[in-house]
Amino acid sequence: MEAEATHEMFAADGGPEAPAVVVRVPATSANLGSGFDAVGWAVDRYLYAEVRPARETEARGGPPSRFEVVGEVPSDARAEGASLFFRAVEEAFARAGRAAPDLAVRLQSEIPLGKGLGSSAAVIVAGLVAANVLLEGKLSVGELLSLATRLEGHPDNVAPALLGGLVVARAEGEEVSAVRLRLPRVPALLAFVPEVELRTSASRRLLPDAYARETAVAAAGRAALLVAALAAGELEKLPAAFGDGLHEPYRLPHIPGAEELYALCASARPHGCLGCYLSGAGPTIMAVFATPEAREDFRRRFSEHPLAHAFVPEPLALVEEGAVVLARTPRGFSR
Repeated sequence: MEAEATHEMFAADGGPEAPAVVVRVPATSANLGSGFDAVGWAVDRYLYAEVRPARETEARGGPPSRFEVVGEVPSDARAEGASLFFRAVEEAFARAGRAAPDLAVRLQSEIPLGKGLGSSAAVIVAGLVAANVLLEGKLSVGELLSLATRLEGHPDNVAPALLGGLVVARAEGEEVSAVRLRLPRVPALLAFVPEVELRTSASRRLLPDAYARETAVAAAGRAALLVAALAAGELEKLPAAFGDGLHEPYRLPHIPGAEELYALCASARPHGCLGCYLSGAGPTIMAVFATPEAREDFRRRFSEHPLAHAFVPEPLALVEEGAVVLARTPRGFSR
């Protein structure tokens, strides 16, 4: 979780400064249809968090601790981000048996809010990783994953945000088990991002409290096929694996145009579209393709479809690297 390069953050906000700690965390797309709350992969949109000691801001006449977000962000989202980040820092320090210091934090994110691409997971992981730098690496990756899962409520976004790549994870109580898979064949992704937002908390309230046994059995079979097909590089098996009966039937009706987009993806299977799934809790719909060429052909044809006014297609790539430290302080920063 460390990289040699440094990142010139917030140059448009007054020029780059020598950062105390800068952490980069990727966006994530979770569930992959049948892998509900268990499967996710990291994609190439990023959140950057810069963390400085309070004494540096005090020297410039600032408050003892503060939280800034670069760019136009709604005030409620700004407050939520601050709460998540500082909770993550406090949890990490508490696990290490230490009190969290006063910090100045700045975030810059390419990850859209409330779109099902792991924006909250990225904030949590950034807080935990930055805190662990200040703790001089006292917490293991397993401890960071356990804390992140507890804060997020499920591991399918935080695990790939922390570890990178495709991750299958299971949480039971405080114990979180995760396996990161290297894919022999990497599919091409096209995210269809609508204007509407769908908060995870609201999306979860749409789900039933119990399922029929037949539904559960079918879900287990699809999830097993999903992971096996990806691990073996047999992408042609994915159309049968993306189907879901646990969450998508209850969420898709609340996303205008979603069911029509699913039908459009299904009609493009002869042309290399392997299917689509609801990314996380939605509302983004992720289409999966056998090749980048098939993706570009679909995107070109979609631009002339009536649904083009409802969704913005955005090509994404899987990334193997999870959270990384781009810059760090000397020893003793947090003392």
